[in-house]
Parts: sequence; structure tokens; C-alpha cells
Amino acid sequence: MRNTFFCLVALVLVLFSFPLSAASMNPAQKAPVVNQKRSSAETAYPAGGNALVYVDTGIHVLNTDDQKNLENRLAQINEKYDVHVGVVFLKKLPVGRTAENVAKAIAEGGNGYEQGSKGSMVLLVATDSRDYYIATGRYLNKIITSKEGIPYIQEEILPDLKDNNFGEAAFGFAGAVEMELAYYEKNGEPYDPAKEFSWLALLIAVLGGGLAGIGVRSYLISQMSNVHHAADADVYLDKESFELTSESDTFLYTKVKAVPKKKHSSGSSSDSGSTGGGGGKF
Repeated sequence: MRNTFFCLVALVLVLFSFPLSAASMNPAQKAPVVNQKRSSAETAYPAGGNALVYVDTGIHVLNTDDQKNLENRLAQINEKYDVHVGVVFLKKLPVGRTAENVAKAIAEGGNGYEQGSKGSMVLLVATDSRDYYIATGRYLNKIITSKEGIPYIQEEILPDLKDNNFGEAAFGFAGAVEMELAYYEKNGEPYDPAKEFSWLALLIAVLGGGLAGIGVRSYLISQMSNVHHAADADVYLDKESFELTSESDTFLYTKVKAVPKKKHSSGSSSDSGSTGGGGGKF
């Protein structure tokens, strides 16, 4: 009986294992699919399309806390001004692409990035090639212009980029963008640093400085005992040592040649299309 029992058990095990073995040997069965994250060089867009802060695999530009704080800061800006502003750090640019066309492709809705009724904006930094570009999409390129607004942001972030302080550069970018958005909302026109210069203040300063200089000079002269005002110029003439015998004045001619100045073209991107921005090396 014992042998019969063991034989039955063995037969049952063989019957159950046969379908599994057959399935594993069936060439028509599909292999399991493994999801792999594509590198930035293949996609050139933030993962998921709408990430506020994207950091490429293999580079360390922001620690976990800084990245979270930056995401929160940008989220607040986006919600308040109904825009979509983001930061993208890539290790390398895609082959055959520049920082400008990659950044503009993202800002113009690459992989679903663009959000907000007032448009989108992205700071793209490629750490290996040390390229950067600030791109503005349609609508937002009229609020933060390539001629005035972008250069101001560049001045704010370039020192930190050059020193490899990428976190500070990203927060500086967020702060400058928020300031320009707030300025537009309050004044109804794009921010222009030149408008902050006051000609009236300069005139007052020049006049005040001139009057103060005249006052100091007069005071010093009045303190000099051997100095006094002369009634006319003859006082300075020693008549015993000088005698004028004749005088004449002959005018020949004057020749004036006007040379027009060369006009220098601007190197900033145009805002006439759907995108704007500016960038370069750091």
C-alpha cells in the first residue's frame, strides 16, 4: 500500500508540472516587458512632461531638500500668476541639438510641458558642455521680453552658474522671474531695468554736488590772506617788461567731414514669433 501511495503522489506531481513546463517552452508566449527610463539625450524633455524641476540621472546639482523647496517655490509662482515656470538640468545635450532649440521645444509644449494661460518658461542647464538657455513660450515672451527681461535674469544667475552653484542659480532664477511677473501685474508693462534710473535724481545730485563744490572753493579762497579779486586784467600785466607793437589775426579755412556711426545689431532673440529667450556658455 505504501508503494501504491507514493506512485499516486508522483503521478499527480508530474501531471501538474507538465503544463507549466510546456508554457515555458512555448515560443509564442510573450516575454515580460521591462520598463526602462529613457535618458535625457534620447528624449530631451523632463520626465512626465510637466515636472517643475527635472534633474538628469547621474548629476548632483540639488540635494533632496533643495529640490523640494525649489519645486514648492515654482509651484507657488505658477499658481499665483497662472504660468508654468520650470528648471531642467541635463548632463548632456542630445546629439545635434543646441541648448536653445531644446529649451524652446520644452517651453513650447514639448511632451505636454506647457501650462498656464499666460504661457511657459524654462531654464535649461547642460552641466557637461556648460551651456544654458532661458526660453519663454508664447504669451510669456511678451511679459518677460528677450530685450530687457531675459538679460536681467542672466545677470542674476550667471555668477552662480560659473561657480557651479547650481542650486543658488536655480533659486535666483525663480526669484528674478517672480519679480518680473509681479512688476507686469502691477504696472501692466514688461520690466525694464533702464526705467528704474531716475534722471531727476541725477540732476539733483549734479546740482547739489556743484553747489557744494562752489561753496567749499569760495570758503577756501576767503581764508587765503594773499589772494583777492582783481578789478581788471591789467593788474596782472608788468608794463615795464612788455610792449605790444602790432597785432593781427588771419583766418584761413575750416573743413568739416561728417562720418555716420555704424549701427550695431542686437544679439538677443526675437519675440516676434512664438518663443523668446537668451543664453550661452557659463
